[in-house]
Amino acid sequence: MPNFIRGMMGDSGTALVSVGKSALYQSANNEYLSMSPSSGNRDIWTFSCWLYRGLLGSSDRFFGSGADTNNYTAIKFETTNALRYEQADSGSFTDIVTTTQVFRDIGWYHIVCAIDTTSAVEADRVILYVNGLRMTAFSTANYPAQNVDTDLNSTTPHHVGTGPGTSGNTYDGYMAETVFIDGTKYAASDFGEFDSSGLFWTPKSSASIKELTFGTNGFYLDNTTNAQTDASGEGNNFTNNNTVTLSTHTPTNTEALPNILQSWSAYMTLTNGNKTVTNSSSYTSIPLSLPVKMGDGSGIYWIEFRVDSKNSNQAQFPLFGVAPADHNFNVANSYAGSTADSISYRADGTKFTNGSDSAYGAAFVVSDVIGMLITESSGTVTMYKQTSGTGSFATQGNLITSLSGDYIVAILPMDDTSSSTGPATITCRIDSSEWGNSSLPAGAKALNTTNIAANTTRTAADSKKYFDTILYEGNGAGQRVGQFQPFGNAFTVGNGALFVEANAEHFKRTPAGAGSQVTWTFSTWVKRGDLGRANYFCGTNDGGYAMTLGFTATNTLYWQLYTGDSWNGGGTVTMRLQTTQDYTNPSEWMNIVAKYDSTPSTPSSTSIALYVNGVQIEWFDTETYPSQNQVSGWNSANEMLIGAVYNTETDEQNFDGYLAETVFIDGTALTASSFGQTDTSTNRWVPKDVTGLTYGTNGFYLDYSDASDLGEDQAGSNDWTNVNTVTQSTDSPTTNASVLNPNNVSATAPVLSNGNRAGNAGGDSGNHRSVVGTLSMPANSGKYYWEMTSAGPSGVYQESTGIVAQTAPGYPIVPAYGAEVGASSTRSYSLQTNGKKLGLGVYTASYATAYTAGVVIGVGYDSDNGILKYWRANSDLGNAFTGIDTSWNYAPAVSSMGSGTYTYAFAEADLTYSIPTGYQTLVQDNLPSSDKFVSAFSWIKNRDATDSHMLFDRLRGIKPNAYDWSSDLNAAQVGRVESVRRMLAGGVELGNFVGVNTANESYVLWNWMMEATGTGSSNTDGTINTTKTLVDTTLGMSISTYTGASVNGAGTTIGHGLGVAPEMIIVKNLSYAGSAAVYHSGIWTNASAPQVLYLSGTAAAANDTNVWGTSGAVTSSTFTVGDWQGTNYADQLFVAYCFVSSQFISIGKYIGNGNADGPFVPFTNSLGVPISPKYVLGRNYVDAGAPWFIVDDQTSPYNVRGNYLVANSTAVESASNNMDFVTGGAKWRATGYWNESTKGVVYLAIGTPIIDTDGRIIGGR
Repeated sequence: MPNFIRGMMGDSGTALVSVGKSALYQSANNEYLSMSPSSGNRDIWTFSCWLYRGLLGSSDRFFGSGADTNNYTAIKFETTNALRYEQADSGSFTDIVTTTQVFRDIGWYHIVCAIDTTSAVEADRVILYVNGLRMTAFSTANYPAQNVDTDLNSTTPHHVGTGPGTSGNTYDGYMAETVFIDGTKYAASDFGEFDSSGLFWTPKSSASIKELTFGTNGFYLDNTTNAQTDASGEGNNFTNNNTVTLSTHTPTNTEALPNILQSWSAYMTLTNGNKTVTNSSSYTSIPLSLPVKMGDGSGIYWIEFRVDSKNSNQAQFPLFGVAPADHNFNVANSYAGSTADSISYRADGTKFTNGSDSAYGAAFVVSDVIGMLITESSGTVTMYKQTSGTGSFATQGNLITSLSGDYIVAILPMDDTSSSTGPATITCRIDSSEWGNSSLPAGAKALNTTNIAANTTRTAADSKKYFDTILYEGNGAGQRVGQFQPFGNAFTVGNGALFVEANAEHFKRTPAGAGSQVTWTFSTWVKRGDLGRANYFCGTNDGGYAMTLGFTATNTLYWQLYTGDSWNGGGTVTMRLQTTQDYTNPSEWMNIVAKYDSTPSTPSSTSIALYVNGVQIEWFDTETYPSQNQVSGWNSANEMLIGAVYNTETDEQNFDGYLAETVFIDGTALTASSFGQTDTSTNRWVPKDVTGLTYGTNGFYLDYSDASDLGEDQAGSNDWTNVNTVTQSTDSPTTNASVLNPNNVSATAPVLSNGNRAGNAGGDSGNHRSVVGTLSMPANSGKYYWEMTSAGPSGVYQESTGIVAQTAPGYPIVPAYGAEVGASSTRSYSLQTNGKKLGLGVYTASYATAYTAGVVIGVGYDSDNGILKYWRANSDLGNAFTGIDTSWNYAPAVSSMGSGTYTYAFAEADLTYSIPTGYQTLVQDNLPSSDKFVSAFSWIKNRDATDSHMLFDRLRGIKPNAYDWSSDLNAAQVGRVESVRRMLAGGVELGNFVGVNTANESYVLWNWMMEATGTGSSNTDGTINTTKTLVDTTLGMSISTYTGASVNGAGTTIGHGLGVAPEMIIVKNLSYAGSAAVYHSGIWTNASAPQVLYLSGTAAAANDTNVWGTSGAVTSSTFTVGDWQGTNYADQLFVAYCFVSSQFISIGKYIGNGNADGPFVPFTNSLGVPISPKYVLGRNYVDAGAPWFIVDDQTSPYNVRGNYLVANSTAVESASNNMDFVTGGAKWRATGYWNESTKGVVYLAIGTPIIDTDGRIIGGR
């Protein structure tokens, strides 16, 4: 049947597409489709199809055309499993584009090849997409010459499933939704789409495909009734050669086929779409690819196995059985029944478990069909036999009952090489259309993802809300790591005020009389402009007493009171607070509150305090408090200043940047909570309505809402005089417009001004200087518009305005000094003042005419469709660049030479022209919400330097400083004021500590997020009450802090709050110079012999009752600790991280085989659904010296996963072809500590369920 709309509705409210049939191509039978078309467009075309590979490591051409094997065009998989486009002419390859990424998964791939040889941009002539993402990493990239003809769309034979010559290099596997477009270059998004999480790429409906323009030779093979009929309406039917057949194994319904990643190629051969298994000479089972949830699921599944051939010398084989999903199938003689927790039905009629057989049922022979009925709820496996493949199935009774946990079906044909009878062969009948049983047991269904989805209650699928790996570049200053999110505030701030230091802009006021100089509060929201220069936003000098409040030249916050003329070198300092922390992030607004109360007998931090974003600052380089009743100078009857200090008209230390919500309270000392609040959805500090406060005699509230009278007091009549024209801005704490980022500039920086909205090259006539905007545009998040008033060209050198990829691992975020925006060959695009466009290092002269200084250039980026376009003086210039890789975030960027100043407008009020229809301004409040929860556990490592791992959590907090401990050190926790400043939704805010934010060094943040807000509450389930416990059962993690106590003989218990027994626990004494202790259920043989590993150590696992207590109990409510100082010591503080298998977490162990064709390790979640991994932490627990390895999907973004870090080492990121992340697990591709023969490895894996809450299936890796 064609793909159709399911009745089920997806999370976006749209019905989900279901693909009914695929076509099965068997290379052993040389099956393929062929057609000889008329001549079409040979320069522009698109091919799209969904593939599930059968054979791996073979050269498979799945689409192509050509006269012979010397002259052709083809799309294929290499023997390396890389994807390749190739063009051969006269026996030589002229064009080759081969991905670095390899594709050898047991999942579906959506492949799109879009060809346009007329493109001036070389990289746009051949575009390859896999599962919606454009491929950008290539081992070979020889693109076609411009306007060259391909062989496709010529009159030579065209083939699906093979290449020219029709023999050899034939594709083996399944294909679905196969489409060819003649004359139009389409993108992957025309054939498929992501769900709202951006994780599940799924086909579009047949109706959507049929709306495309197919062209003369276009076709659409939807496999409704056969493999060869064109459904496009163009009538381009194929000839079916050697009978390509249909299957119900499709991109929306994956069947439990034998798992080729578990198959040892030396012993097993898979054919017939991996449904037929042939064994040559090994006692090695092969499991199916989908597990069952025994004892806890609701599914009833039926599978049939036909005995095609068997060895007469091996009476007991073949066998069919079940084993735990993590059973070690990776070594010989480890088949179903070889262990106590596995069992099988053998050909001699016996059942086999724990290496022994016993009487069970009837024997079976060649041509017999064996049926297996799996009833999850009772944990029962029942076997059936159909004699000679005809008649009814006779039950053999229950093979086993009361199984519990995740199990997998496994089969073993088994041959004896001494026999002349040939190899043993079994065919699995997973597809219900192949079954021979016409009288199925009640409720029985096929084992596939559709039925698993129907039988499983799935409440969460978006793993990014709970865990994410984030790569970032250090800037040596403050920055936010993780996607900016819109504000969730209830109170909106409409305006701010822009102060330009170069113009000495400020406000002044002289009160009618003095107010309280001993008790008051000042609050304002600040967004910095110029950095690295002293500039103060509040001050006064009455001749006898004076005050300054602002930033120093080292960017620290500084508050000083003095008597006499201290400003000019005289007088006496009476109070000085200078923070250790500096403030250098121009991309954010921060709330600064100064509370002053000198009336206590000994004023201290209790009565006099600085707050930044709701946090009281307690770390100071200088900390001097005044004497009792010391007057402040501020709030006297003399002149008061905002945006300036003494010598206001000319002093270079005036404020530069933005202020908003400026409030003074006369006579009351208030905390920060009077002026802001924590947004519970993002954990950010946001403004609150201050109109209900009592302001006092000289109190005031400046909201800067009246552009003609910015100094108007909204609380009364204490108005201020605007000196040198402070201007209104719509950039505010609840909009936060993009500006140019002085922390993201070329090595020799441009000179920025006007609130970081303007810049120039400082007169540099020899090299371009570049700067990038503070906000990036998230992938697939809509259309954004901004403007630049041009500085014009500098002689023959051009100004370039455009976009660059932001937070792109391995690619520059900002052009190098001397380079232009667009000059990079990777993800950089611009328009120059000469009218040329420059993208990916290629100039195109024909886009627009030149323009000069003062012209307003509008810039629009469509992040959904990858289109960059421009307007000149409001005249639409059309699309400049199309096909931009929409999987990346991009940010505005500009480069220039000379002294001409360009000016950017990001906020709507600053624009010269109206926003084009469908576009929005680039402000934080317009960015999409990712729905990520607030960070709970953040693990950071410098990838480039030998800095320690730094582990932070929300319970220990960041007030007044962040406490971290290191997984690679035997050391107590350390408080650092400049590391993590705040835990946010989906990320963290960083200071400039070298361990987390050194300029020009690369970092990784592994970030666990929890839906629960706050820092938790005490858990009283154990003999020790936790100080705090924070729990998220969907994530499968809890964090607890507790104070150690005396220990009884059996140990002391600690509550964890998960409701089920943790499978992995990390406990760290925060006061002790020792390692964190690790409990893992995979090495926990019994409670009286509790095994322990050490996170910073290298010792093998060992029994230690001192660590976990003599009882060693881990229950659904508590875990036990002994009397070792690392887990329990009187009056010392501990943190415990408890993990359990959840919808996103899989915890287990595997046994290595010491082979480069290493073990397939299945990762199954708590519901019995496989997960597609994104992070793995593991350790060989047998060998001393073994590392704790960490592999993730960002440091190694594609297979093979070559990069890894070591948790118990400060070493930089290492590269080795270690493993593939695949559908439902990982496949080891190398030997080492992680894959030694017979050696065990424990792991914690985090990933995305392969079936989402609506039944979508995740694509192959």
